[in-house]
Amino acid sequence: MTFYYTPKLRPYDAGILMIGQTYLYIPPGETAVTATGTCPGKCTRDLMVGNINITTAVNHMHYLGTQQRIELLRNGSKVQDITLDEAYRYDNPVTFNYDNPIEVRPGDELKTTCVFRSTSRYKTTTYGEDTSKEMCFGFITYYPKNNIIYHDCSQWNNISICDWEKDEIQGCRYKDIANLNIPQTAYIYNTVMENCVPLGICKKECLLVVRKIKTQPCFKGDMDQLLRFRSLSSNNPNSKSSTLEFYAALDSCNVELALEAASVNDMQENCTILLHNNFTTSKIYKSVMDNCATLGKCHQECFEVFKETKKHPCFQGDIDNRLRARFVGTENHVTKSTLLGFYTALAPCNVELAFEAAGLIDLQKNSMILQDEKNGFSEAEPVWQIQPLLVFVSLLLGDYSK
Repeated sequence: MTFYYTPKLRPYDAGILMIGQTYLYIPPGETAVTATGTCPGKCTRDLMVGNINITTAVNHMHYLGTQQRIELLRNGSKVQDITLDEAYRYDNPVTFNYDNPIEVRPGDELKTTCVFRSTSRYKTTTYGEDTSKEMCFGFITYYPKNNIIYHDCSQWNNISICDWEKDEIQGCRYKDIANLNIPQTAYIYNTVMENCVPLGICKKECLLVVRKIKTQPCFKGDMDQLLRFRSLSSNNPNSKSSTLEFYAALDSCNVELALEAASVNDMQENCTILLHNNFTTSKIYKSVMDNCATLGKCHQECFEVFKETKKHPCFQGDIDNRLRARFVGTENHVTKSTLLGFYTALAPCNVELAFEAAGLIDLQKNSMILQDEKNGFSEAEPVWQIQPLLVFVSLLLGDYSK
């Protein structure tokens, strides 16, 4: 590489703008899965202080990527393609150069579309830096550099980076909801913990509480998922453990709420896990932890493992409830924390199982209820590696077996 210096500086400095999507779920065995990330007009108005000129652009995916394009739209209409790679190869990326720069104005929209082929995979692929994971980004070189004040305009599902500069996103005051010093936040937290049992059965008083809370903007849709992701990314162990306990309590009535919303009256008994010695060496434990993510989505491979686990007679009815009570009441914090990690990995598929039992989903078409796959996939959550942190949670749990 050769660097050149000159006392005669050029009129403008160049910058690089990153756009795309970071919320990726790519199911296995698919020939074409599409992800879209948009830098919307509201963001370019906020991020840009003047027009910019694009000189080069590069697509970026990993080995599942097959096609990618970046489009420029203005007032809802397409202006032109900035990139169009119909035979993308990770090891041989194409740089799109423009001797006549492409002008982008504040209020314009930049749309990135990625297509993935996952026929070589047996598990769901999510976002990540490793090439075994996936990405969907576009990198645009532009000038003048100073006409953009923030050089990332990617999305997390339907939430744009520029939204975080505001106090409220999709009606959720997200800064308040993470602060227990805010009276309304403290009220929500205390009400849930007073009426619901973490990982326990759905009590009547809990159902009344969570039915109302889950209609609020911070506890539904994109914001609910994002706040869970961000809270578990905290560097404060006490904050993580408190958050895990809160969501375990809040989610204890998920099945009842889902079936209630679908007007299904034939409720199924909750099913969980068997508590026995050397549990972490068992086939059941390894299978669940290898295929399911703590507080994550119900992936296809997790759901199949979940269904097999539920067939065991020890995971049904009164035996299930007694094992839960025994688990929460144990004085062995290592055992308690291990099983809490197992429960929270297994829990996301409860709703899907209830819907399948009620005949409301067609698993042959992979129509998982709480996972919108109209466009192929959703936002990636990493597979949580939080086992050491669960010890803190165990200290907070009380004995509800009495």
